[in-house]
Amino acid sequence: MDKYPKRVSKIFERNIRQINRIVANIMAICSVVILLMTFLSVTGFFEFGTSYTYFVIIVGLLVSLSPKILSRFLSDNIMKYYMFISASVFIGVMGANGHIGIYITYALVPIVSCLYFKESIVLSASAISYMVMLVSVYVKVAGLPEVLYGVYTRNHLFLSYAAGFTFEYIVVTSMLYCLVKRTDIYSEWIQYSYDHIVIRESAPDLFKYLCKLY
Repeated sequence: MDKYPKRVSKIFERNIRQINRIVANIMAICSVVILLMTFLSVTGFFEFGTSYTYFVIIVGLLVSLSPKILSRFLSDNIMKYYMFISASVFIGVMGANGHIGIYITYALVPIVSCLYFKESIVLSASAISYMVMLVSVYVKVAGLPEVLYGVYTRNHLFLSYAAGFTFEYIVVTSMLYCLVKRTDIYSEWIQYSYDHIVIRESAPDLFKYLCKLY
């Protein structure tokens, strides 16, 4: 009876390690995007401006390459939250410029957090991503030409954007939370199956239990 929870714990630990490695590799690949954007900005293809170009290459390379490096020294539990922060900042840096359209991409971090199969992690990832999104949108609105404001003030325009993104975050987070919550049912089913089939107890008890779940 005590043997199964240990196995489940090992499975989740291995899953966290694998997801961390996947996210770190993806972030490292994103560093190529940073270098490409910098090259296009320097050559004049993109009009990012000197200050934003320096900001992108410094912060972008830092958050895209650091997960791969730090994963060798930090624990898996610490790294999964660092992944959320670095990925959120990376997307926020992209969305802070008016020349780049970042909208649904903000939801990538909460979506990836589902791979860890824990409701608390989904909520934490959504909160981190949401706060970075607000800063990114504010910077983006502050950089827009005043002629685009029309009759609205800068703060009014920011609140309008923020309200729309807030609604989207609430909907996305709620759906992802419910999705991960459903995994608890299957975890119970696996545990009950192990207890009653592996140790060769009655199959009718398992059938009755499954009927209660569904």
